[in-house]
Amino acid sequence: MILAFPYLQRKTSTGSVLRACCIAWPIEMACYPIANELLRADFRAAFWTLGAICVFFGSGIAMSFACVQLCLNDVAPSPETLATLNAVALTVNSGLRAVAPVGMTSLYAVGIKGGWIHGHLGWICLVVMGVLLNVSVRWLPASAEGDIRQTVKVDDDEE
Repeated sequence: MILAFPYLQRKTSTGSVLRACCIAWPIEMACYPIANELLRADFRAAFWTLGAICVFFGSGIAMSFACVQLCLNDVAPSPETLATLNAVALTVNSGLRAVAPVGMTSLYAVGIKGGWIHGHLGWICLVVMGVLLNVSVRWLPASAEGDIRQTVKVDDDEE
């Protein structure tokens, strides 16, 4: 992420990197139940191959966290508003991180106890949430794009 993110952001924009990460999130989440099924079927080589790919790409998808922060920076009209917007975003994030483990643990328990989708109900819900994230990021305002090339072009035009 440290090497890839600045390069990708320079070549495209913050919004483009965020959309790419949002496309990859549900694919990443779907890999784990698939890997579990591969292991159940005793396809160990396929399991380890898929597992290595998931770990590699999963760490790269974490670029989305930096993209969200940069999008917040871009949409804020003033530094005071940015501080408030950032505080609200961190509060919502912390609240979700406090409640999500309880909800997901219960969802996993229901999926395993009921045998729904071979016990992968929690993963299926995560895939669905990833797809919904992909849909919602399409409504990102133009000011959140963070297109560095456009900013440079505007600055050159002013001179």
